[in-house]
Amino acid sequence: MGNGAARQTESYRLQSHDLANARRHIKFFLGRDPLNAEEVWDYAGDSGSDSLGKILRSNEFRGEIWLPILLGGWPASDRYRGAPNKSIIDWIGQSFPLEGSTVEIISDLTSWHDLLSAVWADNRFRDCVRAYGHSPKAINRFQQGLQTGKDARSLRAVPKFVSPGASIPTCSLLVANNNISNYPIDPEQVDLTKHINETHNLTEIKAYTAAYDPQIIIPANLVGSFIIDIDIEFISEIASADASYLQIFLDFGSGWQESDSYTVGIVDNRVCTTLYLESDRAIHRIRIDPSVYASVFVVKKLNLSEL
Repeated sequence: MGNGAARQTESYRLQSHDLANARRHIKFFLGRDPLNAEEVWDYAGDSGSDSLGKILRSNEFRGEIWLPILLGGWPASDRYRGAPNKSIIDWIGQSFPLEGSTVEIISDLTSWHDLLSAVWADNRFRDCVRAYGHSPKAINRFQQGLQTGKDARSLRAVPKFVSPGASIPTCSLLVANNNISNYPIDPEQVDLTKHINETHNLTEIKAYTAAYDPQIIIPANLVGSFIIDIDIEFISEIASADASYLQIFLDFGSGWQESDSYTVGIVDNRVCTTLYLESDRAIHRIRIDPSVYASVFVVKKLNLSEL
């Protein structure tokens, strides 16, 4: 049976409200209109809960909505243009697992930002999302991201990100802008453990200056998803700004390998980023080389959090 005949047969099973719900799911969770009828049929073919799970687990939601907002705040996503119409707000109030107070709040909202913030702050909705594999910490971070930089014009100018050498199929890294912490730390020899939030098997952090190769070593046993918030400022002029970069090495148990490293560009003598890593292999240590051309730097922020 061809696709057209199959769709015609399926049309007798699906009701018009199934197709309408699929369109609205795509609009709310992916921030865009459906690409074509096939996409609508694909989501409408599942029950409401399965359709929601499919979207929340999709690469598009993860790459275009979840991670950009989680790491870079609301302006980091290019989706959700215009304003939500009254019909989709009414549908959310009737179809989503929401507290009564949330339903009342969203009825008067006129922006996507406020609508998403209210829905993602609802405890019943968050319980539903957790059932599809998103941890409470990650959901909290995403909710905080929705509130970050609401009125900022742009957070898209992220430092250059390059992966030299071979790719690591079990580990990925994403870079985004982040807010600035004003807590100065002496870079000579420090233990930053007490400054780390929500540590994951963290034993110590040492930052030291060695000739022209300053480094930060993080001994840890990490498996899964986690993020590192970094704000490093160079307090001496960098010799060759164009050629300078921050380099992150991952030690999977065989020492520091160039192929297991990433580089991030330095902008105006500063690196202020959030690093997202996801690995199904144990990362034994993380080494951060702030720059091969500058030996004096201040670590203003260095937080390791499990998601």
